[in-house]
Amino acid sequence: MKNNWFASEKDTSVWEDDNTVCSQTGVTGPAPYPTLKQVRLWGTSMNHLIRDENGQKWLEHFMQKEYSCENFRFLQEVIKYKFGPLSMIEKESKRIYAEYLAKTGASEINIDNYIMTVTEELLKNPNPFCFDLAQEHIYNLVRTDSYARFLRSSDYLTLLNNAMKAASTHQTK
Repeated sequence: MKNNWFASEKDTSVWEDDNTVCSQTGVTGPAPYPTLKQVRLWGTSMNHLIRDENGQKWLEHFMQKEYSCENFRFLQEVIKYKFGPLSMIEKESKRIYAEYLAKTGASEINIDNYIMTVTEELLKNPNPFCFDLAQEHIYNLVRTDSYARFLRSSDYLTLLNNAMKAASTHQTK
């Protein structure tokens, strides 16, 4: 699986997956379990967590249980959009708008009227940066809300405990 959070500008395959369903990854408890170093690093910043494909899977899994994975999926889709082929910008901007910003969207995100108005104005002439304001808002929401709750969750504590047990077992062998 490619890490689309940090896709290269030359990678045009980011458009291949049009599935925007929250359970897109089929995650029921991502494996492999992370190492102790990974889990501790995830606990230091959301950037460390999202740069790790395994971390992305665990955060998405947690957000799915909280019924907030549309935010996570929106962030992923905007990254794909930014680094996708320019020939697809108009089509993809309409798809992202319809899925995440439109009142009738299947995965509507929560942004205020100002952000919506600015984004809609920018979408009249689509470019890779049309969703920047909405992306920043949702990123900060995930960072301060979902990510913070993830770190306090039984999911994260279980990951940490399992990683500590695995590390101590490995050291004693």
